Parts: sequence; structure tokens; C-alpha cells
Amino acid sequence: MAFLSLFFFLPIVLLSFLYNALKIAEFFGCSVGYLFGETDIKEQPATNDDGLTEEQREIIELFDRADPEVQRAALEFLRAIERREHKPDNT
Repeated sequence: MAFLSLFFFLPIVLLSFLYNALKIAEFFGCSVGYLFGETDIKEQPATNDDGLTEEQREIIELFDRADPEVQRAALEFLRAIERREHKPDNT
């Protein structure tokens, strides 16, 4: 009977431990791996960060809201700028 109670109690303790570890890591702004010494990288992996700047997000939002004709014109404009910047200098 003691084995069965341990069988049901152990997962609860383990989940509680992991939950608390996550909360502590969140408090200190680090990953659980850093907290346990598994890595030297302190930064907590971003869960909501897409790696874009505010300006890049704004460009995407404006592009998505624009009419298809405006989207094509914007792409042509950006491609022309890129070609001009990567064009070899003939002077």
C-alpha cells in the first residue's frame, strides 16, 4: 500500500518542483537550464519575440493592410533600391 501512495505522490512532488523552478527562473530572468547549471547562457529564451523591430512590425502591418496594387508597387520600390545599392560602382 505504501508503494501505491508513493506512486501517486511522486509525480505531484515532481510537477510542483518543476513549476517552482520555472517561477524562480522567471523571477531571475533566466532559463531553468541556467538555474540548474546546465548552461552558461543566462538569457531566457523568448517565447513571444519574433526577432523583429517595431519598425519591421509596422512595415508588415502596413503591407498587410494595403491593397494588392500598393503591395506590388512597394515590392518593386524596395527591389529597385536593393538593386541600386548592390550595383557595382563604375567610376
